[in-house]
Amino acid sequence: MKSLRAVLAACALAAAMPLQAHAQTYAMDRGSLVLGGQVSFTSYGPGDEGAWSELILTPSVHYFVVPGLSIGAFGALRRVDPPAGDAITGQYGGGAQVSYYLGGPGRAWYPYVSGAAGVHRHRTAGRTTVEYSAAGGMVLMLSRAVGLNGQLYYSMGRGEDDDGARMDTESFGFAVGVSAFVF
Repeated sequence: MKSLRAVLAACALAAAMPLQAHAQTYAMDRGSLVLGGQVSFTSYGPGDEGAWSELILTPSVHYFVVPGLSIGAFGALRRVDPPAGDAITGQYGGGAQVSYYLGGPGRAWYPYVSGAAGVHRHRTAGRTTVEYSAAGGMVLMLSRAVGLNGQLYYSMGRGEDDDGARMDTESFGFAVGVSAFVF
């Protein structure tokens, strides 16, 4: 009897799934899921120490709680090449993100603003940094479910190395990426 109930419950769930999956009318509608990622390359300097370069890969997943407003999580892989003589730094981390997209169905462009907070671990330097960021950008919909995005961002980090020395960071940059919307 228990197995019959389990089979009936599974059938009912399977029958209801298409109704849920097709209830959204456009990519940024309530209930949509976004699988995406961005890449950013920055080179800055030369300063007193020389030129630095930084490559950041940021995969993410978001869920639209209401039309236009998504909450989600991101991961981050970062490689920093300091001036000659210093060791290359590898970093990894992740955190939470909130984004708001402007516009309704039928648009090709969706401007957005975003805020995030996360933790990053510096593998070679032995420190953890808490970072906060704000961004503004645009998504160009290539189809109903795929978008190309570009954003300007500001990031600020606070942390300490293993010796207790304070290490604050601040950066501005431009990132590009691809987003797949499941709705």
